[in-house]
Amino acid sequence: MIRPFLFFILSIVSIKTMSQSSSRAFEWEYLPPLPDAVGFAGAYSGVSNDALIVAGGANFPKNAGPWGSAPKTWYDDIYVLESPTSTWKKAGKLPQAMGYGLSITTPNGIFCVGGANATQHFKEAFYIEWKHGQLHLTPLPPLPAPLAYTSGALIDAKVYVAGGTHAPSDTITTQQFWEFDLQKKQWNALPSLPNHGRMLAVAGAQKGTFFLFSGVKLSNNPATSQPTRTYLNDAWSFEPKSQQWKSLASLPHAVAAAPSPAFLGQNSELMIFGGDDGVNAHRVLELKEKHPGFRKEVLAYHTHTNTWRIVDSIPSADSNPKSEAAVTTPLVIWHHKVVIPTGEISPGIRSPQIKVGIPLPK
Repeated sequence: MIRPFLFFILSIVSIKTMSQSSSRAFEWEYLPPLPDAVGFAGAYSGVSNDALIVAGGANFPKNAGPWGSAPKTWYDDIYVLESPTSTWKKAGKLPQAMGYGLSITTPNGIFCVGGANATQHFKEAFYIEWKHGQLHLTPLPPLPAPLAYTSGALIDAKVYVAGGTHAPSDTITTQQFWEFDLQKKQWNALPSLPNHGRMLAVAGAQKGTFFLFSGVKLSNNPATSQPTRTYLNDAWSFEPKSQQWKSLASLPHAVAAAPSPAFLGQNSELMIFGGDDGVNAHRVLELKEKHPGFRKEVLAYHTHTNTWRIVDSIPSADSNPKSEAAVTTPLVIWHHKVVIPTGEISPGIRSPQIKVGIPLPK
């Protein structure tokens, strides 16, 4: 759902931002942009052996948007950036053209599961690894069911996978919650998500606890035979030991499809970068290129005080207001920095930008 900001830079360039809090939380930079004129939404991304990897995803060619004549196109290319000062290289292919799955950096490689193309969702799981200048894909036990638009986080040696949809035609979101044991290489079903199913949520992890923020609920609309989207601002935590969900303080607004998982910052805070609040969701085809883009605030949830605050604002590289915040893309930690690779900057419009947030000391 995002548009590319065609801003090509050959080296890292610092940019300044105005924070909405009394002090800034990040210094912002750009990495070399992905070598694609449009960029991708729903790409898989992570770090393997100190290399940044971006794989697959989808776009509308020439950024024509969903209202144009060019159909949505899916990709299988895998790009590798070995250092912040190197150049991107096209290093291999995914098992098929796909996007909108889950990708999590683990000690064993980038754990990828699920995803979609125009006609189906996938249940396959695999590692992407970069070793000695070569790309390796290692199959893993698949999910019990196909899944896309899910969210997840790593806790110890287990990946937690929450919500999503099972097929492109789904009119409801799943409440299913899964755990994949990286050591035993097996899937286990966990207690269902509370209240209702959701997709495009933001996951997080801190000290053995799993967190789930916002997202979108799909419900069937008999009048139109099309799903109705409800943008959520609730928040939850899950304790693996007790197998219990707990309700948390609601977010100030929805942050659907914000880069996930949340960044674990200082002072026991989980930070969320931008997201879609749904305010203009019903006007996408009306606004087209005039859509204002997505939220720019960096929200921080304090896990001890159960409170929210704005700690920063995602900056613009120039006068283009849509260059600021991307959704439907993973959040990756590389060299102790927050990396937001490519993604969607307004509905249907992608960006090849690779934005970097450097945490500032408190």
